[in-house]
Amino acid sequence: MVQIHSPPPSLNWLKPIVVLLNNGGWGIFRPIAKRQDPLALPSLRYADLARLWGGRGFRVATVAQLRRALDETAKSSSFAIIEVMTGAGDLSPITLKYIRASAKKAQIKAQA
Repeated sequence: MVQIHSPPPSLNWLKPIVVLLNNGGWGIFRPIAKRQDPLALPSLRYADLARLWGGRGFRVATVAQLRRALDETAKSSSFAIIEVMTGAGDLSPITLKYIRASAKKAQIKAQA
């Protein structure tokens, strides 16, 4: 069960903009995981949390939607969560290289 808590009143003057990349769960581990099923997370709509906490929430999937959400949050008087939906396998080549090198290094250390 997920418990949702409102921020303390003393922090209400803060107006952060949180950009959350949602790839469906643990995307950085997918290239090296032996099993994929433990990496799947429940489909939680993070943008909705902002609304529950009194802020602005946006769920976007395109560059145009992201630009609109950023423009709207810049004009807003409250904090915002912008949830950017990405594919589970959307990793940059440098990220893939780093993940694989780190896994190889960990495997070498485990064998030593």
